[in-house]
Amino acid sequence: MIHSPQMRVCEVNMKIIKTASGKTQIKISQKEWQSIGKQAGWIKESAAWQPFGESLRYEGESDEQYKQRLLKEKERLGKQYEILSSKYQSKRMEVHELQKAIEETNDILVHVTQELEIA
Repeated sequence: MIHSPQMRVCEVNMKIIKTASGKTQIKISQKEWQSIGKQAGWIKESAAWQPFGESLRYEGESDEQYKQRLLKEKERLGKQYEILSSKYQSKRMEVHELQKAIEETNDILVHVTQELEIA
């Protein structure tokens, strides 16, 4: 059990292990670590990752701040999408050009093979 500064108790299933180098490490799950952080006040409950569909608003964030943050994130994601889309199109063109080169090479090989059979 771990006691936070507010003296709340948190159940933790941690493991103490020895590494090959002789150091002692504590193994704890991410969920347990976040629980400790929330209870100790290191992590704001609303700032922690929330599954899709739940509130993405930070604690104490005004409507305007929330709106501005979402607009910035939408703009950032839009730019990333444009970059990835452009790269994807470029790669598709490269693949198409390689496929054409392979077809031409196969045609040449067939022609050369036929010429060798005749000779």
